Amino acid sequence: MIKYAIVTGCSKTSIGFLSSKMLAAKPHNFTVILGCRNELKGKEAEEEIKREVPSSNVIYKKVDLASFQSIRDFVEQVNEIKGFKEFGLSLLVNNAGVGWGRQTLV
Repeated sequence: MIKYAIVTGCSKTSIGFLSSKMLAAKPHNFTVILGCRNELKGKEAEEEIKREVPSSNVIYKKVDLASFQSIRDFVEQVNEIKGFKEFGLSLLVNNAGVGWGRQTLV
């Protein structure tokens, strides 16, 4: 049985990255889908996890949680991953956030 996890916000300096690495490694052995809006950071995280955990199955997919269209596109791409529709999602880690401006302390 394949276990799928989606983790959002997976740049290499984030809790999402560490969570993804742990979930992809033994004893958990999840197929981890990294949802990150910055393609460069997402691919770097994917490559780093694969390097550090050679037995891992990690897949980067672009998603910008501030855009409904990006979310719909992400869902479409995830549904195309082999075995995903059959086994479904086992775990969702909502690590990413969306900021709405910058507040200044006076």
